[in-house]
Amino acid sequence: MSLSLVLLEVAAWLHLCQVPGTWFVGKRIVGIADELPRLSPLVSAIVMVLGLAVVTVLVGVGVLVGTHPHDVLGTSFGLALCAFLGVFWGVRLAIQFWYYFGFAWPRTLSARVAHLAMVGIFAAQAVCYLGVCVLGAQT
Repeated sequence: MSLSLVLLEVAAWLHLCQVPGTWFVGKRIVGIADELPRLSPLVSAIVMVLGLAVVTVLVGVGVLVGTHPHDVLGTSFGLALCAFLGVFWGVRLAIQFWYYFGFAWPRTLSARVAHLAMVGIFAAQAVCYLGVCVLGAQT
């Protein structure tokens, strides 16, 4: 098994962490269920639909890449997708570090653990997807 394939598989299957991670952070860390009623019903619905759509797309992309890794590694489109995803997760990592840090991120133990877990996942995905781009489809 090539290093490119291993990196791609790791990055792809980490997408599945979005569902439990989003649920845990939303429900247990920031209490989104308590915040949504403060918004108008339309804005609340839009926030929920956008959140669900983002998680669905990220999980779907991860499953597709994870179940078709040779197709991804064997095409220029696949490598371009890896470049995009590597940059995407790198930016998401930066947001987790610098943007959210400026807000009152909860300081409980579970919030700190969740923050570290997200940092680890986003960093691993960025490194793995960009590593695939550097290595290409080497076997």
